[in-house]
Amino acid sequence: KCIAINKGFFKQEVLGRTGPPHAFAAKSMRSFIEQLSLYGFITMQWDFQWSASLPEFFAGEAMASLHRKLLYCYSPRYNSKHPHLLERWKRR
Repeated sequence: KCIAINKGFFKQEVLGRTGPPHAFAAKSMRSFIEQLSLYGFITMQWDFQWSASLPEFFAGEAMASLHRKLLYCYSPRYNSKHPHLLERWKRR
């Protein structure tokens, strides 16, 4: 139901591609997110719980830093185990 996209990698490797093949018509992250929303995806914030102990806090901070680099998109209709169903999706 949810996909996670590494924003930096996606911008560089997918949106920043100059020659063919182009996976998406979008050239910026914002336009890509708008395209996802047309197909029913919403962006989500990762709700990260902090620990009270110092070692766990620093481990949590490293994990939070990783999560800040990721974009989470959710759709109740998306199922990663059945990607062939995406062919039936229509824009809203």
